[in-house]
Amino acid sequence: PAIDLLSQVLFSQTSDLFRKLVIEDQAVEFVQGGQQDARDPGLFTIFTRIKDPKNIDVVRDQIYAAIEKAKTTPVDADRLAQIKSFFRYGYAMGLDNADAIARSITHYVQLTGDPEAVNRVYALYDKVTPDDIMMVANKYFSPTNRTVVLLTQEGAKQ
Repeated sequence: PAIDLLSQVLFSQTSDLFRKLVIEDQAVEFVQGGQQDARDPGLFTIFTRIKDPKNIDVVRDQIYAAIEKAKTTPVDADRLAQIKSFFRYGYAMGLDNADAIARSITHYVQLTGDPEAVNRVYALYDKVTPDDIMMVANKYFSPTNRTVVLLTQEGAKQ
């Protein structure tokens, strides 16, 4: 849960990074990050589509800076509460038909074998603190624990 909340702090449409890269600088079409729910540990992936290849280094450095800030600067308690609320109510609002409910329950049954796991997950989200978010940022986002892949269009100049 802490890493899910960290992904929202860093990459949601209300994040400082999104505002800077997408809205102000208009250097990227989007920036997003997160990981898939899985029984076994998975990868946290960060995706962006940079509009001009000459900005690759600048965008990469701004993403790294946002991650480094998350390691040392606690997220504001009100912002964290808003993110938790968004998760909780966004999930609840998505349960608007039988198919959506079935998909949700089967997702948690597939992960844990227990349909009650959804309640435990949201209880864990409620317990996450700003210190927990800094802890996961420090634990998982070291320069030696990353792989960077650049896909460029043929003929594009970097």
